[in-house]
Amino acid sequence: MYHFCYDDKWRIVGTWRGTDTDPKELFIYHAAGVAGYGGSSYIDSVVLRDRDNSAKWSQAADGTLETRHYYAQNWRADVSAIFDNSGAVIEWQKYSAYGVPFLLTPGDHNKNGGISAADQSAFNADFTANSPRADLNRDGVVNSADQALFTASYNAAAVGGRWKLSSVGVANRKGYAGYEHEGFGNDLAVPELAHVRHRVLHFGLGRWTRREPVDARSGTLYLNGRDQPVRAGGSAGAVRLMLGVTHSPPDDELQVICYPLPGAAWLGVEHCYVRCCSGVSDVCHTYSLWPERPDFPDVIFNPGIACRRRDNPMEEPPDRPGSSGGTVRRTETGRGLCECADSHVGRGDTCLNDPPSWRYHLLTCNSNWFAGSIMQCCTGDRGGNPGNAPGWGAGRCCNTMGDFNCQVGSPGAGQKYNRDCTHIAYQ
Repeated sequence: MYHFCYDDKWRIVGTWRGTDTDPKELFIYHAAGVAGYGGSSYIDSVVLRDRDNSAKWSQAADGTLETRHYYAQNWRADVSAIFDNSGAVIEWQKYSAYGVPFLLTPGDHNKNGGISAADQSAFNADFTANSPRADLNRDGVVNSADQALFTASYNAAAVGGRWKLSSVGVANRKGYAGYEHEGFGNDLAVPELAHVRHRVLHFGLGRWTRREPVDARSGTLYLNGRDQPVRAGGSAGAVRLMLGVTHSPPDDELQVICYPLPGAAWLGVEHCYVRCCSGVSDVCHTYSLWPERPDFPDVIFNPGIACRRRDNPMEEPPDRPGSSGGTVRRTETGRGLCECADSHVGRGDTCLNDPPSWRYHLLTCNSNWFAGSIMQCCTGDRGGNPGNAPGWGAGRCCNTMGDFNCQVGSPGAGQKYNRDCTHIAYQ
């Protein structure tokens, strides 16, 4: 038995044998973006894998990960090549439109998927002619190092070709679009299935094994990447995003969502928060201003300190997303919206751990103004009044930075918002 350890984006970061305390392998993923959450990297962009290779996969881990492999992915996040710690390529992967892999190794010099004397003859001819095809380590020189690389791969006799994702010695499971292919060891010889978070993709059939979990009426089992599999992909198994051929990242989606204020629905006022879904990673987060002690309806009549929060479980519990029954009041799309939203929230464990300038008194700043100001700062659009917030548009704008100006470089930066508050941060 093996246990996979996942991060909050449903990515395998490590594998443990059932009774071991040390891992058999660990993965590192790209995490670009100034906010520190990796929102500017595609969710399945992997940097490297460290692996315990001193014993068989079925044997106990010894606490040392001897082998490091680096992953090279193309624009669609397909794993195209794997390199060892010296920078030498040890195998290449090619794919059909719907993900059927074709494995190539340095020993397969004629690239027909097999290892034979013909490969030895072809390599010797290229090596003698000083051909770039014989420069297997890509250092610009054809020499004995290339010959050693070919010989090692040739003697290993790893059979590649169609339906092979990786050799037994490498045992890579990440392939088409960065998806997690089914199988271990020798089972990698026929990797027909890939796990894509919400669903499983069957390469041989060119379809999902079940319908989209969010809405069974939407699409068919064959709908993947908006029926343009060469140009598009979807890391969640549910959201089909266009990756395009222009290398431009997909747009983020920023929404203001409102629902009746708990315990005070009779006031006709709604509580609003922001949800942003990254077009790059498919990951969604919520952003809200929430009281430190949300005792409704007392908070209406005796408001206290409130703090900016990302992923407050009171908005959308992880096990019941959207359970608060909110209504989407506004939707905007664009690039970098989620990274902008990230810059407007605190990350302390409790409200009082946040800097004083990030804590507010609810008499001077309410959740709807906070949601609206994120929308304004990140899109440059003041828009309408979400949630029927009292005083909206009447000179009150609770901008979310300490000096009540939008973050430098954001679309709303430099705009002069009318407000009747000069400093409303709770000190």
